[in-house]
Amino acid sequence: MICIMPLLRADVALELAWMNNMIDFAFPYLLQFIREYTGKVDELIKDKTEAANEIKAKESEAKEVIKQQSVLVQAPPLLQYFGTLLTKGNLNAFELYNFLAS
Repeated sequence: MICIMPLLRADVALELAWMNNMIDFAFPYLLQFIREYTGKVDELIKDKTEAANEIKAKESEAKEVIKQQSVLVQAPPLLQYFGTLLTKGNLNAFELYNFLAS
């Protein structure tokens, strides 16, 4: 019976075995069927948990970026100006250091 597992649904096998008083012969098939489906369900739960963890990680990264951007907004206007110049490419870090050092 185990050889034909892919061809026979578990409910059909159980019903036929019950109707013909052959539950003892169908039981190994049912155990194997339950083992396979339990493994599949466990794998799906694992995949769903991993996907939820990835989503949480992306959300925490987004919150961290927002937090860093809010720190830049709270900086004094002169530093905001030089930060903008650095990101736009009109001022290099050495010029900024020389300006701040003087």
